[in-house]
Amino acid sequence: MTGGQGLNQDHRGDWKSRLKYRADNIMSQGMTSKIILLFVVLLFFIIIMGVIATLLLRETGGFTLWSMWETLLSTLDTGNLGALDNQVKPVFLVLMLIATLFGLFFMALLIGLVSDGIAKKMNELAKGRSRVLEQDHTVILGYNDNALIILRELIEANRNQPKKQAVTVLDEMDVSLMGDEIRGRLRNVDGYKNTKIICRKGIIHDFADLEMCSIRSAKSVIINTLSDFDTTKAILACTRIIGEESESTETYAVAVIYEQDNEATALIAGTDRNDGLRVEMLSLQKTLARIIVHTSRQPGLSLVFTEVFSFLGSEFYIIDRDELYPKLYHKSVREINHVLNNAIAIGVWKKERGIVIDAPDKNMFEEGDRLIVLQSDDDPFVLESEAYGADLYDIRDQIRIERNNCMLIGIHRLANDVLCEEVSYLQRGSRIIAVDDNNGKKEISQKTREALLEKGVELVETKLPEGYGKEEIGRLLETYQPESIIVLTNHETDTPEKEDEHSLKMLLYLREYRHFKQAGFRITSEIHMARNQRLVAATGEDDFIISRHMASLLMAQIAQKKEITGLFQELLTSDGYEIYIKECRHYVPTDERMHLYAVIDAVAQRNEIFIGYRRKNAESYDAPVLNPPKRDQSGALLEYTFSEGDFFVVIAEEMRILA
Repeated sequence: MTGGQGLNQDHRGDWKSRLKYRADNIMSQGMTSKIILLFVVLLFFIIIMGVIATLLLRETGGFTLWSMWETLLSTLDTGNLGALDNQVKPVFLVLMLIATLFGLFFMALLIGLVSDGIAKKMNELAKGRSRVLEQDHTVILGYNDNALIILRELIEANRNQPKKQAVTVLDEMDVSLMGDEIRGRLRNVDGYKNTKIICRKGIIHDFADLEMCSIRSAKSVIINTLSDFDTTKAILACTRIIGEESESTETYAVAVIYEQDNEATALIAGTDRNDGLRVEMLSLQKTLARIIVHTSRQPGLSLVFTEVFSFLGSEFYIIDRDELYPKLYHKSVREINHVLNNAIAIGVWKKERGIVIDAPDKNMFEEGDRLIVLQSDDDPFVLESEAYGADLYDIRDQIRIERNNCMLIGIHRLANDVLCEEVSYLQRGSRIIAVDDNNGKKEISQKTREALLEKGVELVETKLPEGYGKEEIGRLLETYQPESIIVLTNHETDTPEKEDEHSLKMLLYLREYRHFKQAGFRITSEIHMARNQRLVAATGEDDFIISRHMASLLMAQIAQKKEITGLFQELLTSDGYEIYIKECRHYVPTDERMHLYAVIDAVAQRNEIFIGYRRKNAESYDAPVLNPPKRDQSGALLEYTFSEGDFFVVIAEEMRILA
């Protein structure tokens, strides 16, 4: 069966699910219909009894209404029969006795229907099968370790919202177990009480189950699976449901595609019948390759990525509107940063061009544009009463990119993307050593080889022996003397925990060699599971990339504001502006006191944008500080002193290779 046939069959199955959902609706409405029918029967019974009593007793028409009233009382209250007047005729007493007996059956049926309805509703709630009655909520399709990361991020994002936000999680897992795990892992997270988490049991690509989660009225849908095929099916189902709404609906899906070959299929699945794209899709393979390469060239950059991709600390915002916008119109990004107190402007969103990150002197903010800022939260801007940042420093020497000797261990799924990305930054005459670690090998493609040859970068291929140990690693390092090492893991395994163990073993061998040989190479390693983060970090100060963690952070960000996709793509591509860590001595004099506005302006002189710093301490480096405060609590300007070895975190054009 071809992939297209499989999707078509699955689509037909989804229409069957929709019919099943409608049938379930009819069944749920049947309970109400039965109760209404029961009261209609009661009404006819009362009328008939009133008419019979009038005819048998040969009374006037007014007697009919009175007898109907007495019939109703006798039906609903069995004790009413003994309260009748002694003057009442025996025939009427017999009729009221019949009404009392009917009332017993009526009340029994009514109580049975109500209790059965309550029991079914409680059972639905217990099984997570009741319909979600929320608006503008976020839906997560698929529950796993990544879902907990996404939920943590959404809780943080909702922490300062004026009203409680709702998040629905749909998975085939038992909802009681799912709810217990979520509460156990997240209830101590700051802001947990401001997020309502609703668990539902179902299939993530089933029409009925998606309708149960009310995705038509959702703000966004996060498709959180570990399989591209499951993701594509979920995209297809969501697109068909959301696509039935008017074109003006703002509901969209967010998905990650792991394999680059599956992107085209997912894009087709995400296109509705009006040719509108209903999904914001990330190619994890490309994104991870870019993050890994950037980090391998700049130690500490993984910490910067982790912060700006998460809602903890400072993150990027595309501000829709602000009451202070009119004061900023017709100013460049550099001029805006002279007066922004609680944020750093990095670019502009323009209606015609989208995301624009350019030289801060040239990038103008006009009426109708939206400002892109780095900010600790989305509170309104605070402006200074006067402009700062006129302290000009001599522009330092250009940063030269030297030839590099880079080692790549693990020829896995990301290898070709990493090599193609790496070559964009290497000087001609550099060398890449590709090491097969005997753990799920993939071939280096001919396209990659041609790209390396065109750039004048030598490719050396070698292999570790089966059952290698530290001696074999030592000989490899002695032979090639790498300046930087990238360790990749196998994404095609069903045992990510085992893959992380493999990576940890490799890291221990590399770090032991570096320690005893006093080697200066840097290590960037990829790991699968977020729970292994502390364990890997404890083994040294090198950078590590948690692949699934990064994907979860990005999806949570995009689920809050879909325009942020373009910003991340802009900052992660080798063309245009990207995030760098550069020595502060290239921008400002060291050991000299200065306020932050002067620092921001000194960086702007080089057509770059300052967003933070990283200080060197006695042993290594402190964590990066992004969007540092410009004033203390008393309102006075803070002064900073940067020393030799400190770094600035900047957004700049790629480090151009100098002749």
